[in-house]
Amino acid sequence: MGRWTQYDEDDYRLPEGMKRTGYDADEGRYYFRDSAGGTWRSAEGSEYGGLTRVSGPPASVAGPTATDDDDLEAAPTYSNGYQLLNNDPNSTMAPKPHIDINASAYRTLFPFFLLIAVVLLLVWRLVLSPGLSTRESCCGNTKAYFVQPGDSCWDIAQAHGIPLDKLQTLNPKLQCETLLPGSTYQFSISVRTDNSHLFTDTKNRLLLQPLLISPTDLHLLVIYGVSTPLLSGAETHSPQWHSPETAAPVLSTMSNIYQLSGGGEPDVANDDTTTTLALTSPRATPTSATPTATLDQATVYGVSTSGVHKFLGVPYASPPVNNLRFSQPVVASSYSGNISANNFGYSCPQQNASLVSSFFHDVFHRRRATVSGTIQVDPTWTDVNFDDDNRPPESEDCLTVNIMRPDNSNSSSNLPIVVWIVGGGFETGTTYYYDDDAALLVRRSVELGEPLMYVSMNYRVSGWGFLASQETKAVNATNLGLRDQRAALQWINKYIANFGGDPSRVTLWGQSAGAISSSLHMLTNNGDPAGLFRGAFMQSGAPIPVGDITRGQVWYDQIVNQTNCTGQNDTLNCLRSVPYEDLKIVINRTPNYYDYTSLDLVWVPRADGDFLPDNPQNMVLNGTVANIPIVSGNCADEGTVFSLTSLNITSNDDFRSFLKFNYLSDVPDQNVSDVLELYPDNRNEGSPFNTSIFNAITSQYKRNAAFQGDVVFQAPRRFFVQQRFASQNIWSYQSSRGMDTPFVGAYHSSDLSYHVLDDYLIRFVTNLDPNNGTEPGWPKYDNSSKQILWFTHDNNDTGVQLSTDDYRVPQMTYLTGLGLAYPL
Repeated sequence: MGRWTQYDEDDYRLPEGMKRTGYDADEGRYYFRDSAGGTWRSAEGSEYGGLTRVSGPPASVAGPTATDDDDLEAAPTYSNGYQLLNNDPNSTMAPKPHIDINASAYRTLFPFFLLIAVVLLLVWRLVLSPGLSTRESCCGNTKAYFVQPGDSCWDIAQAHGIPLDKLQTLNPKLQCETLLPGSTYQFSISVRTDNSHLFTDTKNRLLLQPLLISPTDLHLLVIYGVSTPLLSGAETHSPQWHSPETAAPVLSTMSNIYQLSGGGEPDVANDDTTTTLALTSPRATPTSATPTATLDQATVYGVSTSGVHKFLGVPYASPPVNNLRFSQPVVASSYSGNISANNFGYSCPQQNASLVSSFFHDVFHRRRATVSGTIQVDPTWTDVNFDDDNRPPESEDCLTVNIMRPDNSNSSSNLPIVVWIVGGGFETGTTYYYDDDAALLVRRSVELGEPLMYVSMNYRVSGWGFLASQETKAVNATNLGLRDQRAALQWINKYIANFGGDPSRVTLWGQSAGAISSSLHMLTNNGDPAGLFRGAFMQSGAPIPVGDITRGQVWYDQIVNQTNCTGQNDTLNCLRSVPYEDLKIVINRTPNYYDYTSLDLVWVPRADGDFLPDNPQNMVLNGTVANIPIVSGNCADEGTVFSLTSLNITSNDDFRSFLKFNYLSDVPDQNVSDVLELYPDNRNEGSPFNTSIFNAITSQYKRNAAFQGDVVFQAPRRFFVQQRFASQNIWSYQSSRGMDTPFVGAYHSSDLSYHVLDDYLIRFVTNLDPNNGTEPGWPKYDNSSKQILWFTHDNNDTGVQLSTDDYRVPQMTYLTGLGLAYPL
C-alpha cells in the first residue's frame, strides 16, 4: 500500500499550472495535477522531469488528450534554484482559479482521523467525565458508587466500610472483573427482603455477563454435557436463585448468609475448630407442602417441585475463609436454628477459561461442512444458552451439599443414594448445572420402580483446592478439593438418614474430573472406603498418572511472587491474608485446560504422601484399591474439545514441540519419536475417529485429539479395568453417540448429553449390577473376552451392541508405560 506525503511547499521546477499532490514511497514516484485536473507522475526514482500522464481531466474540462510520450516544458527557474510555486493568485504565472482535492489521499487518511476521534472520546469518558461527576445516593439500604478508572470491588467495599465478602453476598450480580469506569452502580450494603438489593446500574438493568465464556458456561457445554441447553425438547430449568422476579436474600450457605441465632455475623477468623452451625433464616416460612428434615437441633426447609423434594445449599463444613483458606475442611459437627434450603449455594471460585464462544456456537449449531465447502445448518439442535443470570455467584464460602428425593418419600424411606461428583478438569465445577438432570434421574428411578436419592457437593477447585508445593505438603494442606469431597461423604454418612437415605448404600458417580476423583477415593486410606460408599460409576475418568506434589511448586511460587508474599517467613499463611479478589486475579493468570498446555493440568491431584501416597497408577499396580463393583467407560472422541485451542499446531515439528512442552517434558527424545510414530500424521486415523479425512480443522488437529483423548482418558481406563477385573466386578463401555457432531464427534461428556446410561446407573445404584434382564446383556469385563457395551451412533434402544475393547492397543499400552515411568 502506498504511503502518501503531502507538502505545503515545492522546491523543484514544475511546468506551468502543475501542482504536486503527493508521493508514493513504495514506487518512488511523485504525483501531480495540472490546471485542467489531469493526473501526472514522475519517473520512478526521479525528483522531477520525465512526467507522464496517468489520467485525464474530468470530462467537463478535458481538452485534447495527451499521449504518454508527451513532454512538458519545465517552468522558469530563479537564480536561487527554486521554482515559482503556482499557488500565488497574484503571480503572472498563476493559472486560473481552480480547487484541487486529492480524494485518494483523504480516503487514506480517514481511518487515522477516526482513530483520533475514538481516542479523544475515551479520554473524555474515562478521565474527564469521572472528574465532573458526583456520586449519587439512592434509597434505604442501597448506595450509589461511581466507578473511577482502576477501581475494584475492594475499593467499593472500603468506601462504605463493609467487608468485601459481605458486599458480594448482598449483591450476587456483582461482577468484579467487569466494572465499567465512568458508570454508576447501585448496590445493597445491608440485608433487605425486597428486590432493592439486586445489583443494577443507574438504568435499573442487571449487569451484563462478560463476552468471554465463563468457566461455568464452558463446562456446561463441553465438560458437564448437560442436556438442557443442548438438546431440543429438554426440560426447562426454573431455579430459584436470586431471580429478579422473586428476589430475596440468598440463604443457602453459611457465615456470610445466615444470621447467627445470637445476632451479627459469624467470626471464623481466629477459630478454625468451630464446627457448630447456628443458623437462622428469615425466609424459613414453611407450608404444609414444604419438605423438612432435621440436623441435630436445626430444621431444614426444602422445596417440592415436579415430583421431587429438594434440599439445596446445605453447608457440610465451615467456610474455608481467613485462616481456614488453604486448610483441610472442618466438618460440621452440630447444627441449630432454621435452614432455608431452597436455593443452591455459592459456586466455589472458578478458574477463568480462555476460549471465546464463537467457535462453540458454530459447532453446537450442528453446522456441517460439506466437500464443496458450503455450510448446512442442522435444525435438530437448539441454540446453546451461554448466558444464565440464575447461576450462583462465586465465593470461598461454598462447601454445601444438595439432596433430592422422590416427593412421596420421607425421612424413613431408606433410599439408596447416588453421590454425584461434578467434573471440570479440577479447575471449574458447580452442582447448580445438574439441577434438571438430577431431578430427571430421580423421577426416572421412580418410573423404573427403583427410587433413589441424589446427593451432590461443591468442592474447592483450581488453585483454591489443588495448591501444590513443599509448603502445603508440610502442613497436609494438599489435595484440598479431594479432602472436601471426602468431608462431604463423611457428612452424608452421618446425616443422610435424616433425609430418608440409606448411608450403607452409597454409590459414587462422577464424570471427567468427577470420575477421576471417584477412582482416587478408591485408593486413599489404603484402599479402605471406611463405609462411606459401596460402588462407583465412572464416566470418562480413571486413576491418572500424576507425580509428586512438588511438581506444582512453580505455580505456588508464581502466586507467592505476584501477591507480594515473597520473603515472608510463612508464605502460605501470607496467602491466607491476601484479599479474595486479588488472589483470584493471580490464580486466573495460570494456564487452564483451554490454553496451550491443554490437559497437562496445572491444578490437579498429586501424590502427597498422605491422601495419595504415590502415583495412583502405581497404587493400582500394588493392589491398593477398594474392592467394590465399578462401571468405567469413555466417549469415542474424548480429546477433540481439548484440541480446539491448539490449532496453531500445523506441522510434525509443531506437534513434537507440543508434546515435549506438555505431556512428555521429562521423556527422552526417542520415546517422543515413538509416540509420533504411534500417532501418525494421517487424518484418516485421527479423532473424530471413523470420519475419513473430514473434520480436520488443521493438518494436525485430529492427530492431537487422538493423542490427548488416549493419554488422559482411554489409556487410564483400560489400564484400570484390566488390572482389577480379577478382584472385583467391573463393567465397561464405549459411547459413540453424537459422532456426527462437526469437528468434535462423540465428544467428551456426550454420553451425559444423551442420557444413554441413566437406566444402567439407577439399577447399579440399587443392585450393584447395571443389568435388568434386557438384551443385550452387559457382561462383566475380563481379559479374555474384553467385552464392553457399545452405544452406537443410533440414538435409540437398538443402538446398543456388544463390542471388544481392542482398539488402539499398541498406542495405549505404550502411553501407560510412559505414565508409570514419567508421571505428569
